[in-house]
Amino acid sequence: MLTENRGLSRGSGPGQSLVEFALTAPLLVLIVVSVIELGILFAVMIGLSGSAREAARAGAVFRSTGTALFSVNAAALTSIDSARLVSMSTTISDTLSPIIAPSTLTVTVGYPPYGASVSDPLPVALKADPYRAGDTISVTLQHSHRIFWGLFGPRDLLLQASSTAKIEPGGVK
Repeated sequence: MLTENRGLSRGSGPGQSLVEFALTAPLLVLIVVSVIELGILFAVMIGLSGSAREAARAGAVFRSTGTALFSVNAAALTSIDSARLVSMSTTISDTLSPIIAPSTLTVTVGYPPYGASVSDPLPVALKADPYRAGDTISVTLQHSHRIFWGLFGPRDLLLQASSTAKIEPGGVK
């Protein structure tokens, strides 16, 4: 005599779907969270590189608003350099991404001091251009980024962006 199995077939019980979901859900959540974190990191890096580029450009095209310099001396060069740095700092704060906290940012500006020039063997004091046209100026921004979804506790990543530009001939606006 043949018996008919009217019950549920083997392997398709009501709990099977729940078990499969419980096994795959953590992996799916991990993938989604990783994609979100990667997007945040890309946004921060784009913001850093944009601010570094704009600051280097602001330093390269800086023009003094003071009176015209008729003689090149150390005081005049120091004045121009400090005004250039203020202009670059303002540019960084204006272009910094809102994702980046200014307290986590380290700014490094590099260009030759007023006594020496990289692009010209003559010292700057002997040159007629107090704005150092032709010298390079570099800006490096470092940001300590805290990973938002830290699985093993809070972790920081050090992100860095830099940009270099040649200083253009300057003068009074």
